[in-house]
Amino acid sequence: DDATTSSWTAITIVSIVVASLLSTYAIHQTRYWVVQGGPQPPLGNMTGKLVVITGANTGIGKETARLLVQQGATVVLACRSPAKAEMAVKDIISSSSSNDNDTASRLHVVQLDLSSFASVRRAAATVGEKWGSQKIDVLINNAGVMMSRQVMTTDGYETVMQANHLGHYLWTRLLLPH
Repeated sequence: DDATTSSWTAITIVSIVVASLLSTYAIHQTRYWVVQGGPQPPLGNMTGKLVVITGANTGIGKETARLLVQQGATVVLACRSPAKAEMAVKDIISSSSSNDNDTASRLHVVQLDLSSFASVRRAAATVGEKWGSQKIDVLINNAGVMMSRQVMTTDGYETVMQANHLGHYLWTRLLLPH
């Protein structure tokens, strides 16, 4: 009887291990094919492309700028705080695997406060002056604010509405010729 019990115990343990391995494999495959969409194509070549990103000094905007400059793009970080944008530029350069001078020459900062129409117009004019001869290949309107109370802008609109919607709309319209 002891041999039979030991045999069943061994079979049970092996079955549990096999079921666990198969489950892990199935979860991995589901994640890879369903969630991630299967094999990803290699990153594209953005050499010679001009990309403008709002709110690129932190978060998704900064990581997008980092990835695009690694792909060879010239990236304009359009941010409310030029000091924070310059810190982001330094961080992107320090983490770059390519020549720092090359990366630095392709990162630019433009001051843009989307909660001020005057600032939006100045920033669009700056982009037009500096890169007017070059077409903007990609415009990423990433910046956004969230406030717990209602605050009005100098233009007479609620800050969240102006910064997240109206400012981006004006910004995009002003950059359309480029």
